[in-house]
Amino acid sequence: MEDRRRDPSLAADLAALAGAIERWAADLALTEEPARFIAALEAGAPPTAPV
Repeated sequence: MEDRRRDPSLAADLAALAGAIERWAADLALTEEPARFIAALEAGAPPTAPV
């Protein structure tokens, strides 16, 4: 029977790649829908004091 041990460095590389893909997907979503992103920023912004 074949010995199928997992290489820890390969698993770490795959996890890093998956993380990078998730970040790129999030960046792409921001560029596709900037209006929603700006609205979310404004909703979370603290109120400004009158000048």
